[in-house]
Amino acid sequence: MHEHMAWTMTLICLLAIAAPLTLHASEQQHRDNPIRKVVTMLQGMQKKVEEEAKTELALFEKYMCYCKTAGGDLDAGVTAAEEKLESMKAALKSAKEKKKTDRG
Repeated sequence: MHEHMAWTMTLICLLAIAAPLTLHASEQQHRDNPIRKVVTMLQGMQKKVEEEAKTELALFEKYMCYCKTAGGDLDAGVTAAEEKLESMKAALKSAKEKKKTDRG
């Protein structure tokens, strides 16, 4: 029984010494924890912004390429349409003249 009491007293002494250390470490962790959370949140936001920037840059480059090539494509389409319009006008004029000569 005497040994059991000695163990109990030793354990109580160790807990009395370790409790403030544990409490101090716990308080330190709680003090650092909000800062760590903010830093982690900011790092996550930084990664997200960098990924969004890459995506936006890729979209911008595609748009700029479209702007450069679409102008040429549109110009070619307009030129082709104008040529077709002129040929259609000539065909219409020819058809009208043929109709006049066939009637007359």
